[in-house]
Amino acid sequence: MDNANISYSLGEYQDSIISALDTMRRDNIIARIWAKDYTVWKPAPDEITNRLGWLDAPAETLEKINYIRATLELFTSGRINDVVLLGMGGSSLAAEVFNKIFGSAAGSASGRKITPSGNRRRMRLPTGWAGLILPKKH
Repeated sequence: MDNANISYSLGEYQDSIISALDTMRRDNIIARIWAKDYTVWKPAPDEITNRLGWLDAPAETLEKINYIRATLELFTSGRINDVVLLGMGGSSLAAEVFNKIFGSAAGSASGRKITPSGNRRRMRLPTGWAGLILPKKH
């Protein structure tokens, strides 16, 4: 199949996928998702409407771009050298991703996952400036 100079082959799944895409177009699925229409997934809003905040992330990020740049300047200038990421749920995977992208100093506790299930550990923060990253769930 060719579309906008992109070629791909769906093999034996091509007919099923084309049919699913046609259904999505006919049912206006993309617009409904952007409108946060929970009926795309379920007939009731439970467990759906409180999980669609990611749709607003690009606009919220753009609104806060000056704050984000000012915050990043603390790291790029060397005023903050160490970061502790406090995660919950899937956001705790961010420590692993950051460690793979940015690396860590030898002997540091980078990427260590600490769970609140009664197995709490004390973590010694580095001397000097250390940043804490707190996740926000919508």
